[in-house]
Amino acid sequence: MDNVSRSALELYMNRIFKMLIVFIPIIALCAGCTYTALKVLGYYEDVPIVTLIAFDASCVVYFIVGYIFAKKCEDKNGNLKPKVVFKGKIFICCLIFIQWCFITHLIPSREFWAYIILFVMVVVFFLDSKMVAVVIGEMLVCVAVSYIFKGDALLPVKDEFYVPNIVLRAVLIVLTLFCMWLFTYLVETRLVAELEKISDYDTLTMLYNRRKMTKFLDNAILNAKKTGTGFAVMMCDLDDFKLVNDTYGHDCGDMVLKNIASVIMHSVNQSGGAFRYGGEEVLSVLYADSEQAKSVAEEIRRTVEKSFVEYDGNKVTVTITIGVAVYEENDISPDYIIKRADSNLYFGKTHGKNRVIG
Repeated sequence: MDNVSRSALELYMNRIFKMLIVFIPIIALCAGCTYTALKVLGYYEDVPIVTLIAFDASCVVYFIVGYIFAKKCEDKNGNLKPKVVFKGKIFICCLIFIQWCFITHLIPSREFWAYIILFVMVVVFFLDSKMVAVVIGEMLVCVAVSYIFKGDALLPVKDEFYVPNIVLRAVLIVLTLFCMWLFTYLVETRLVAELEKISDYDTLTMLYNRRKMTKFLDNAILNAKKTGTGFAVMMCDLDDFKLVNDTYGHDCGDMVLKNIASVIMHSVNQSGGAFRYGGEEVLSVLYADSEQAKSVAEEIRRTVEKSFVEYDGNKVTVTITIGVAVYEENDISPDYIIKRADSNLYFGKTHGKNRVIG
């Protein structure tokens, strides 16, 4: 499956996962080296140099592990491997937890809470609300432990605004983290669903695209093997469509395609589907036996033959040839049944066109 047939969301997740799984360890290493350099220059007297060096060494290990994840996370088709992604997310959660412990325990700062936004923002890019919730929980536990053991270094300065400053800081932390989690949750459950829906359609004809077709046929075959519910595939191709484009232009051709797509969509029952296979080819799936499928195909052929598109004062008509094939028990993948439908279509094309072969 090439990049064109995959959804924008899948491409985004591929790129963001590979980027973050490597960049986060690099950022950790840069931060650790910066703290080490400042220690060498005489700052952070209470921080042991041995601890900082050990931390820097661990960051090198993190980078190596992240690089391995980035190299191993895709299959031969360029799709992310779910198990590798899951392990990678656990790796990122652990890394962030260690980094946060480093900041709040080894180098405590009264302004530490400001960094919590940066840490959570990193995982927000994964569009995984569960992951964000886990990281937030880790960081809040770490903050609580740090307040208990190093409260003097982390709490606001004890002055007349001590209590309100603590309250304000707590409110800001809670609200900020909640908003970031809510944002992730809404994007994950609402926006992502809409993007997936949009990515399933061909933008010109509003038929389903080949990406959706593959999933649909895989499910249809799986259902047929489990329940015995058969189905049929119709491969539809407009006759001499190039002549329409050459005579009236591609705008007219687009209008014809949309009109034919509408005819096919209305002829397929609700449990089936119509997909733009490529160019002027449309593949339809319907739950029917051979005779029922050929009857529907013949109805589509007659309707297309009678219909027309008005363009620049002309009534533009086309005909359609349809190859029909039904599911067989030895169809282990969509390619088998599609090949038979395509073969029937080819026979119809070479034996007069404007006909149904099945």
